[in-house]
Amino acid sequence: MKIIQLLFFVFCCGILSAQVNFKLKISNTNCVANGGSAKVVLSSGLQPQNFIFKWSNGSAIDSISNLSAGSYSVTVFNSAKTDSSTKNFTVDSAATITIATFPKDTICVGTTAILEATAMPQGGSFTWSGGDLGSPRSKDSIHVQPTTGQVYTLNYNNPACPGSTTIKIVSSPVKAQLAGISQPTCGLANGSITGAGSAFKATFTWFKDGLPFGTNASILNNLKAGNYTFIIYDGVTGCSDTMKNIILADNTTYASLAALETTPDSCLRGQGTAKLTVTGGSGNYTFKWSHSTTAIGNTVANLPKGSYRVTVSDGVCTPFDTSVTILGPDSTLAISLSATNDNCSKASGSATALSKLGTPPYSYIWNNGSTGSTATNLLGNSSYSVTATDALGCAITDSIFVSDVAAPHLAFLPFDSLCPNANNGILKLKASGGQSPYNYKWSHDSLLTASTANHLSPGMYAATVTDAGNCTATASVTITAFGNPTIDLGNDTTILKGTIAELKLSTSLPVTNVYWKPFIQSAENSLIAYAKPDSTTTFSVLVKYGNNGCQLSDSITVMVINENAEVIVPNIFTPNGDGVNDNFYVSAKAVKNFNISIYDRWGNKVFEAFDANFKWNGNNQIDGTELPNGVFTYMLEYITLNTNTRKLLKGSVTLLR
Repeated sequence: MKIIQLLFFVFCCGILSAQVNFKLKISNTNCVANGGSAKVVLSSGLQPQNFIFKWSNGSAIDSISNLSAGSYSVTVFNSAKTDSSTKNFTVDSAATITIATFPKDTICVGTTAILEATAMPQGGSFTWSGGDLGSPRSKDSIHVQPTTGQVYTLNYNNPACPGSTTIKIVSSPVKAQLAGISQPTCGLANGSITGAGSAFKATFTWFKDGLPFGTNASILNNLKAGNYTFIIYDGVTGCSDTMKNIILADNTTYASLAALETTPDSCLRGQGTAKLTVTGGSGNYTFKWSHSTTAIGNTVANLPKGSYRVTVSDGVCTPFDTSVTILGPDSTLAISLSATNDNCSKASGSATALSKLGTPPYSYIWNNGSTGSTATNLLGNSSYSVTATDALGCAITDSIFVSDVAAPHLAFLPFDSLCPNANNGILKLKASGGQSPYNYKWSHDSLLTASTANHLSPGMYAATVTDAGNCTATASVTITAFGNPTIDLGNDTTILKGTIAELKLSTSLPVTNVYWKPFIQSAENSLIAYAKPDSTTTFSVLVKYGNNGCQLSDSITVMVINENAEVIVPNIFTPNGDGVNDNFYVSAKAVKNFNISIYDRWGNKVFEAFDANFKWNGNNQIDGTELPNGVFTYMLEYITLNTNTRKLLKGSVTLLR
């Protein structure tokens, strides 16, 4: 509620207590009785209903009419009667004359105003005088150009209702003035200009060297040397004046960059240089480079491609900065190497360098003297280096190893000796290393190009292999055959019925399979068999040996007896050539592993036999001499067939010739 009341007070009471400010619009009687009028014209924004009007003729509204010539007054109060204003005025009986001014009654010096007259009642003529006219002018409108404020008189020539009036035309004198100037120094923007002039609500427009510059203020700061101009405008009249050729000159001697020399970082290895030449100022220059705290001179080396800032000071004026750009290629030279291997040390290798980036064209030099991007006829197991150089002289060196691909390695797969008189030998040659594929050539068959040779007889064979790199290798081998192969079951043997016979096969062959016939249990593929025949039996054996299917056979007869072992030894014999009892022998049956040794009386062995069917003729077995008559001792040893018991007999026999 309080807020509403306050707003109402401001709105209502503020208007009611407004200050009274008004003009009067008066019309003469125009030579007609009671033809005059007057009207109160309030200041802009004020409404008549908010004011009280008190005219000298008693009227209480904002305008009165039907006035005769004479003097009048009006007092205007605000509604709160806190302010009032009174104006006196006269209504003439003459004509009403109106003067219109174009553009207005205050003009700029040197410009023209147009004065145009109208009058009521109509029908008369006008005469202008005064001001800068010199002589009167009879026309409705005139052009005037006063130098100061001047008054012009207008007479209305109408016999029925004449009249006259005056008007003052003011010429506003706007004058631009230079109030202050400060010259720039050290090539810096540190000068200033202060503009002034006779103008109301003045504004300024600035120019430097003929181009718009700065703001509309009267003072410009931070100015460099140049030719400046400003125009001052009167904010009331719109009149202006111009101040030209305000010269700011920098007469100080200051350091400046006279020349900049650079060399590019051609190879992007930080090899650029920069040299600054500075003139003016004190001559005692110092340089501060952006990339290094230790670079202090005007010349700097070892600069990579890029942009740099350098600050130059002479110790007097403010230091100045300048930029330095070190040029260089977009990329640094690089090479990639590839190699083709040598084959079996024939100097058939090669190496190729591929340059990229940098600046083409490129040149090459290899450590073996070759030029060009590819070096040929290179021996393997060696390193080769190349230096590539681009169009800017940038060089790069790299190396590559050229390998040596050895000739193929040859090996015959294991093989066995052939059977006697066979021609089914097979040789398989395995090649490794080198470069596949391989080409085979055999010594015994020039048309054979496979790695396997078949249907071979015993003998020496050679094969030459050539690989994809044209490297060759030769290998040879000899195929052998089993010479005079034998197997032996030994002599026939005798066993006592019910006992076991050991059948033992003797051979030096590489046996692979053994077949006994008739079949013997647990003797399959065994060189030893144990048989227990009930009657005399002949056993045969088939033996396969080697890896080529070779085979041999043998047989043995096992005689079976039904009696016990017995040995009868005589005690005398007479080797005198009469055909009777000339030999010493024993009668033995059912025995095996028989052995007999005979010694003379001095213990010398004179005879020995391992067969029970031996016969001794009385001679020394060693030298064949006849032995003299005498008694000889024997020692006899055997194993019984029926019991497999070892027996030893000792005795003597008499030799009597």
